[in-house]
This record gives sequence, C-alpha cells and structure tokens, in this order.
Amino acid sequence: MLLVAVIWSFFMERRIFYDDYTLFNPAYIAANYGLISYPAHTQYYWMVVHPPTQYLMMAALIKIGFSSPYAEAIPPFVLIVIAVVLVLTGKFSDEVKVSLFFGLIAGSLLPWVAVIRGLDQGFSIGLGATRPDLDVAFAFFAGLIGLESGRLDNWDPKKLFLGSLLLTYASVLHYSAMIAWTGICPYMFWVARENREGLLFSFKGTGRKAVLAILSGALLVGIPYMLMWFIPNFHHIIDWINQPGQEPFGGVAAAVRAHIRNYTSMYSFFDGVSRLIFFPVGFEIPIVLFSTPVLFCRRDTRGIAVSSLPCLLFLLLLIQRKIQLGFGYFYPELILCATAFALLVFLSAKSIFESIRLPRNLHALVTPVLAVVLMILLFSGSGWIYGVDVSISPRLDEMAIARAAGKEILGPKAIVGEEIGENYIYGEAYWYMINPYVLWDKIGNLNLTQFFSKSDAISLDSWGNDVTANEYNESIASWYANRVLNVRGFYFSTRHSPVLDYLLLSVSLYPVIGFGLLGNWTVMRFNQQIAGDYMFVAADCSAADFPLLQPTGLTKAILTDLGVPALFSNAYPLPLASSGVQREIVTFISASRSYFPERALVSSKCSIRDEISLGANFMSAQELLNALTDDRPIQFFASIGEALAARDHISNGTFNDNFSTDVYGTAPSSWKVYEAPRTQVGVTSCVNEKKCALITDNDSLGYAEMSVSPIEVLGDVCSVEFDLLAEQTTQPLNFYGNSIPSGKGIGIELAMRENGMISYFDGLSWNDFFRYRSGTWYDFMITRMGDQTYDVYINGSLVLRNAEKIQLGPIIGVMFQTYPGAQVGAWYLSWVKVSYEQGTSAIGTPPPLPYQFVAYSLEFLIGAFTILLLLANKRRRRITNLTIS
Repeated sequence: MLLVAVIWSFFMERRIFYDDYTLFNPAYIAANYGLISYPAHTQYYWMVVHPPTQYLMMAALIKIGFSSPYAEAIPPFVLIVIAVVLVLTGKFSDEVKVSLFFGLIAGSLLPWVAVIRGLDQGFSIGLGATRPDLDVAFAFFAGLIGLESGRLDNWDPKKLFLGSLLLTYASVLHYSAMIAWTGICPYMFWVARENREGLLFSFKGTGRKAVLAILSGALLVGIPYMLMWFIPNFHHIIDWINQPGQEPFGGVAAAVRAHIRNYTSMYSFFDGVSRLIFFPVGFEIPIVLFSTPVLFCRRDTRGIAVSSLPCLLFLLLLIQRKIQLGFGYFYPELILCATAFALLVFLSAKSIFESIRLPRNLHALVTPVLAVVLMILLFSGSGWIYGVDVSISPRLDEMAIARAAGKEILGPKAIVGEEIGENYIYGEAYWYMINPYVLWDKIGNLNLTQFFSKSDAISLDSWGNDVTANEYNESIASWYANRVLNVRGFYFSTRHSPVLDYLLLSVSLYPVIGFGLLGNWTVMRFNQQIAGDYMFVAADCSAADFPLLQPTGLTKAILTDLGVPALFSNAYPLPLASSGVQREIVTFISASRSYFPERALVSSKCSIRDEISLGANFMSAQELLNALTDDRPIQFFASIGEALAARDHISNGTFNDNFSTDVYGTAPSSWKVYEAPRTQVGVTSCVNEKKCALITDNDSLGYAEMSVSPIEVLGDVCSVEFDLLAEQTTQPLNFYGNSIPSGKGIGIELAMRENGMISYFDGLSWNDFFRYRSGTWYDFMITRMGDQTYDVYINGSLVLRNAEKIQLGPIIGVMFQTYPGAQVGAWYLSWVKVSYEQGTSAIGTPPPLPYQFVAYSLEFLIGAFTILLLLANKRRRRITNLTIS
C-alpha cells in the first residue's frame, strides 16, 4: 500500500483541472508575498473561498524550492504515511489492518483514476490536486485510526493526541469537514465510562491523561484557526456563503437529493472493479448506512464507526451544495466504504470457512489469501492500466510551461486582463480582472476598442467564457469572433487540453507567436510565416450543423465531421443565443497540406475567423522553462488604471469633469452610464448657463447610475470633490467609493436620504450627519479615502470625521446611483474632481497573520509526533521481548 502511495504521489502524472490553476493563486500569493489573499477571486485582502490551511502548506513547500506538482503531493503523502504508521503500530487484527490499508488507497485511488479516465475521454471535470479534498480525507481517516489505535492500546495518550490533532486538522482544511473534530467526543465519553470516573476534573490516572491528550490535540489546531483566521474573517465568510450559487445549506431533503444526484454521476465514471467496491453508490444508498454498521460489528473498528458519524451525517443531511469536482467532498465516505467492503469480505469468508470446518492450518491462510485478492482488485483498477503516465523522471510543471509560453509571447512587462479565477499561466507581469468592466455590468457607452487597447493582452480560455451579464450578451470570445479583438498568441496542450489551452488577444495586430506541448513533453514553437507548413484556423461554428455532436463538446465532433486532421485543437463557447443554438469558436492547428483540401468544407459549415500561416521548430519543455529564470512575482491590481499607473510609474493626478465638452441630451462622455426604463442620465443646462449631468428616476423598481469610466482613473482615489443639487428631499441618491470597478465591491457609501439627511453607511447601519434642503447646491469633499477611515467636508466645513469604511482596500472609482424603488427624483451634478495616486498592488499592505506560523508548524509537529510514536513502540517491543525471555 505504501508503494502504491509513493507511485501515486510522486511518479504518476498529476492531471490538471481548472481548480488547479485557479486555487494556485492563494498559494502563489502566500509564497511570494507572505499574505493570505485570493485576488483572482476578488478577495484582495482575505481568503474565505476555502480555509487557507492547505494553501499555506503548499506555499511553505514552494518557498523551500519544490515545484507545484510536488508541493501538492507531499502533504497528502505525509498523511498517508502517518495513517500507515498508526495502522502498523495499532493493536488491530490482521484482517482489520488489511481492510484499513485497502480503504486508505482504494477509496482514494480508484475514484481518482475514474475521474482521470473521464478526463481522457474529454470530460471537463476532474480532481483539482490543489484543492484540499484529498488532504481532508487522509487527515480524517488517519485521525480516526489514531483515536481508535489509542483506545485499543489502553488509551495511549500519544496516539489519542495525534488522532485528535489530525481529525481537527481535517476540520480546518475545508468547510465540508468543518465538524469532523466532533468525532473526539465519543472517545471522551468512552474513556470516562471505561474508567468509571466522573467529569474531567475528577479524573485520575489513565482517564485524565487520555482526555487531556484528546483535548490538547484538538486545541492545538483549533485555537489558532479560530482566533487567527475564522473569527477575524467571519463576516467575509458569511458574505461569501450568502452569495447566489454559494448557499451551502438548503434543508435535509435538498441535501439528500444532491447527495443521490452526485452518486448517479459518480457511478457513471466507475468501472467493474469500482462498481463492486462502491456498490452502495450504484444502489443510491448513502454510504454511511453501509459503512457504519459494518465497522461497528468489529470491536477494533467500533470507534471508527461512531467517530466518523458526525462528519458523514453533516455532509449527507445538511450540505446541499455538493459540486461535482472529482467527487472531492465524498472521499471520506469512499475511503470508509472501501474499508467496510474489505472488512465485509473478511467477515463473510470467515463465516463461510467456519461453517465448512476446514482444518486449522487452512484457516490461517484465509487472511493472506484474501489480502492478495484485495490487492489484485486494487491493481486491476489502478491508474497505469488506463494509460495514466507513470515515469521515474522528475515531474514537469505544465502550468509553469504555459506561463513561460505566455512570457515569450508578451515580453517581460505585460498587463493582461483576465476573467475571474484566471491567473499565472498567461505570462502576465501585471494582472487585473476584466469581469467587472465588461461582463458583470452594462457596457452601453463603453468604447471597447479604447478600453481593450490599454492592456497588452486579454486572456481567453475554455472555462465559463459563455457566461456574461452585459446587455448585449457578449463575452471575450464574442469580441474575438466579431473582430474587436485579434489573436496575438496561443498555447495548446496535448496533455491537459482544454484546461490549459488559451488564446492571448489584443486590439492591435501583432505577428502571431504560439506554443504547443506534445505528449512526449516536446514543445512546438510557432511563428507567423508566409507559406508556412502549418495553419492556425479559428472558425465560428454552430452545433446545429453537426448532428454527431459528442458530450465532450463541439471540437472533436466538428473536426471529425469535417475530416480535418488537427495536431492541436480547442473550442471557446460563445454565450447561448436567444434561439437556443450553441456556437463555439473552434481553433486548431493543422498541417497546411492537410487543411487546404478540406478548406471548402470547413467554410461551408463554419464562418472562418482566422487562417494564419505558421512555421514551427521544436524545443524541449525545459528549454522553454528557462524563460522563467528571471520571473518576478506577478503584481495583482483591482483595476486596469492601477496596473497602468504601476507599470508606467504614474505618481498622481486628477480626473476633472465639468461636462463642458459634452453634447446636450447625451450621456456624459467620460462616464459609464446605466439607465433602467423611465430613468435617464444626460447632460443639460443648469446654473449660469453651465452644463450639468442630470440624473432622473421615475421608475418604482429600477435605478439609474453614472460612474467614472475606470480607464480614466490611473490609481487609487485619494479624494473626491463634487457639486450636487437635489430637487427634493424625499428620494435617495447614493454616492459610492468603489473598491472594484463595477460597484459590486463598495468601500464608501454616502447618501442624500429620503428623510432629508445626508448619511454614511458603515456596513451595518446608516449614520446621519448633515441635514440638506432641496434646490440648494452643496459642495462635497471626501478626503483620506485610501485610509481605514475617511472625512467629509460640506461647503468647506468638516462635518464628518473618521467615518468607518465598509471594507478596507483602495478606492478605484466613484459612482452616483439612485436607489431602486425611488420615484420622481432629480439630481444635478455641475462638477466632479477625482484625485488619485499611483495604484498599489491589490495584495499590498496587510501584515502576515500569525496563523501562517502556526500552519507552517503543523506538518512539522505531526511528523515529530509520528517519529516519537515509532520510537516509543520500538522501545515497548524491546522491553516486552526481554520480559518474555
């Protein structure tokens, strides 16, 4: 079993899923900046998508010098080794030891292989090795074994301590196992009952030592986790789980339905061996109803059965958001299922052989024979049978290869706009998220060409780019299809397509450079060349034209139907049209001599976007990786303006608009405007024949807003001044200082409220500080907007000092918005001035949390206690042997 773990962890190729390069971001931040944040998911100064424990472990290993494949593999491998040590040193029967080994490996390896086989068949789901799911399962199982082993060994405090620590460690790795630590409670009641003692403080001898050991293990992990991360970030966690689509709890019925639905999906991936071992999944029986009774039947697994119940029931009955990511949430269940299956085999065989009364010497062969049978079952379903690459050569990091390709295409100081979650692999030096600008909000008066020209490239991958919320139902892929953006470079992967495939797009036309990784880790470098041997082709194709559409997507079906032999291929889905027809931008590289005979057929069924002739040369993957020898940490920014300011060393400046150059009746040209029905934002005349921006709202549901176009502000906002008049005091107008461009991240919120007061919002409640009158001009000045608090002046007088910001971080834009539901309201703006300074990195100033030190220390502590456990066991055996002699 240990050999299988070594091969699986260090010699079998890691398969990269979307979550790998998405969740690599917090580990990258921690390794390079010593901070806990997740800028690729808009969590610029914190991280609450998952607890950060797993990513801090990875960061520590990366800082030592391990590449990401090894940084991901070492923690789960260490946990497997600890589990093996605990089994070997435990007073379990031979058949239970074999069953625990079998469950440990079969319950994790076989489902993992099933997912890999699905990936090889083109499915887009798989286990993200960067995710904490495997670590959760191994820590959970090792913790259960440690506690049970300690109980069987006359309540050995060392094993109980280690088991409790591991079980609690599983709880702080992921929310899905957040109550796993409660598995320590049955053991504390158990030790009290066996020792016939009262409460903790009346314990003596064995009972007190056992309970103190269990509590110490849990508190060593739980206290720093709660005090240094969970409690300080509690409001961020609540905000996160309350977001649409993130709700974890939905009632018992919804949770069970989701569980069974995932079982159905899971079972479709299993082969004959896995279907046998995990038969409850096929019958849609919750595994806990199978594993718990079987494990409870044996005295030396009874504690495992009881202690695992809280975590398993929590997942089954309470969590309804069980996303299908390589079955990650279900690994603890599957490991226990495989353990119970093996134990059931032993119990059944023992019962059969006892009933037929075989000679005693044949009974002794039952356990080793069944162990061999179980091993054959495991190996018959193992990874290399299905062609997963196993090699003794050092693992190459293809995410780093993809990044090196991007750097070669873009050069050393590139600003790249990327969609949420995307980062690292595009070769960027300066990163900002593009979603708030063009995908999450209205883009009616945004000049897309001008906006995109500010970036050196816009990245495009295959994940989620068919999702958009703008009024035109357009995405990055759409703007490539309609020629707003052009291809500048590309990366294709034979080993991890479509996950790592991408296009780099730009407004300007550049000579195209691209890379493709072959299956033998050879890289093809492509350069645009007249009459080259290869063709890069991009075509806009509709699924309706291809009835042989496969579940793997359009790409293979289209290329097969068209008869085009492609060296590399990928597709980028477009937003679903109102007609319900799915279209994709299909890209491929083919030899010119193979493509041109089929060109007429391609053009008859698809609209050809690009045909670019390429020359090619070959290089090793390591040669390409040399481009990263001087790679500096990526700088992450909340806006394109901040990225431009940092790269171009713009120290400070102002945005000043009195609307004098705007045309009457049109929207202000330097502002981003959104108008609901019966609302309007337009330029009109106001005082002294000057021009003003007029915001009117006569709608009972919608709202109107105008915000500074983010491409005009090149840094962090320091102060804002504006002159504002309200025609009434019965309807509200809000002013926002936004921490991300779309206004979905709000740092400062003021309002002319419907009660006639000007108020500020502190994240919990409104605070009135100034009474205003209708028909009166007020000169506002908001200062110190980059600090933790801010001041407000009205007509030159300080009226609000040290107001609390809603959330920390830089302010990068301003917005005026009528409140949804307000009716018959009008407001005039005659002048707006925004002062800013050079933008700072979006992961910039917070100090490292003490939690990091504790997290880095956990693995050392676990390893140290394991060694002590081995030494103590060795000493005990020596003394026992001496006594017998």
